[in-house]
Amino acid sequence: MSQIEALEIIGSDSDDTLTIDLSQGNPIPSQGLIFRGEGQENLVPGDILKIVNGTVETATYRFDNPNDGGIDLDGHQIEYRGLEPISSSITATNVTLDYSTTAETITVTDAGGGQTSVASTEGELTTFNNPAGTLTINAGGTGGDTVNVQSLDPSYMGAIVLNGQGGADTFQIDTVPAGASMTVNGGAANDTISVGGTNGWDSILGALTVHGDTNDPTPSSNNSISALGDTVSNDRPDGDHLHVLDEVSATTRTYTSNGSTLSRTGAGSINYDTLERVTIDTSATTGSDIDVTTTPASAVMTINAGKANDDIDVTAIGANSVARIHGGAGEDAFDVVTTSSNGLLFLRGESGEDTFKFLGTGSGLFNAIQVEGGSEDDVASVDQLNSTIFRFLGGSGADEIELGQTTPADLAELHGGDGNDTFILGNGGANGLLGSFGVNGEGNDSGGIGDSLVLNDTFTTQTLNYT
Repeated sequence: MSQIEALEIIGSDSDDTLTIDLSQGNPIPSQGLIFRGEGQENLVPGDILKIVNGTVETATYRFDNPNDGGIDLDGHQIEYRGLEPISSSITATNVTLDYSTTAETITVTDAGGGQTSVASTEGELTTFNNPAGTLTINAGGTGGDTVNVQSLDPSYMGAIVLNGQGGADTFQIDTVPAGASMTVNGGAANDTISVGGTNGWDSILGALTVHGDTNDPTPSSNNSISALGDTVSNDRPDGDHLHVLDEVSATTRTYTSNGSTLSRTGAGSINYDTLERVTIDTSATTGSDIDVTTTPASAVMTINAGKANDDIDVTAIGANSVARIHGGAGEDAFDVVTTSSNGLLFLRGESGEDTFKFLGTGSGLFNAIQVEGGSEDDVASVDQLNSTIFRFLGGSGADEIELGQTTPADLAELHGGDGNDTFILGNGGANGLLGSFGVNGEGNDSGGIGDSLVLNDTFTTQTLNYT
């Protein structure tokens, strides 16, 4: 073989197998090898290329279409035509899979025995030894591709890089082994990255990093909150979307967001950037402890809690951002501490007797807050507002809303909804109520006392006139 510069092998109309053995070194001629599978007797297995034994630094597989492509083993070239599966048992430190520009679905699975299989609707089924270095999957420069990571060897120890490149791509990440790391690069256009399969976040044990990269400016969504005729709006592009699905979790967990990292007890962390939307679906059946240190700046974060009693703490939201937190069924407790600039916060209790507490600070609260109480008896207490639009929408229960200190720039609009609601203005000193207020009792239960408005000025020690 050492005197052969190029080699072409042509198969028959039967199911042919070409085996390339690297145990005595790389036998591929300097100008490459071409294997033409030609016809076949059976769809499975069809014509097969096997690469066995030996070691290379980098193995690169190129997929032109479902049956044609090429392989580069440290600079030694193999071109193939009319193949079905490719099997490699060589040791490659790095493996790269380059897919075509056609939109396709790429599926990664554990093949067992320390190997990984990658199938594509527009490329060969390829099975190879798990690389100790990096597995890179390039989905193609154009076309909207789907990349599904369904299973991996639990002992997988290398790095995995998924590149969406061009087109609006969809990634479904069901697993990241504890000893591995995974990076998703969305590339151009609006990409969707979903994390958590049948086992939810429990199967994400290693470090996962998501880069949305660039996005299309359209479509976009309008987010706005109004009170007493004034409106704060924040239009955000739909863009790249990270969606973490953990509804199947059956254990009480703590979920944490700090604006660039999502974490959960008992699982690996998810680091992210250049995303326009981030959504977390927590356990659907058990109560969760949800701690929002902050949310991503200039993005929309949505948290959907489940049916049990959840404890939700919001320290801040990111600058120029929108946060939507839905408590779900159950008796949920919302505690909000402080803010950032140009933010909108939407809280929704849904069913169950929910409580909402807002603790004012010297830096003020959000630019705009909207609270929806839900169908049962809810309690909302606001210690202090600072240059804020605040809107409360009660449901069908008997709600209690207490509004403490406000500044002249504050606007508060309170709607009781159905049921006998109680509105309390002032937390002991009415002279701290400096903003503008609108109170609407709306419906009430027949036969009761109806809706009540209370002015709490018990701390005042001087003679005043009330009008």
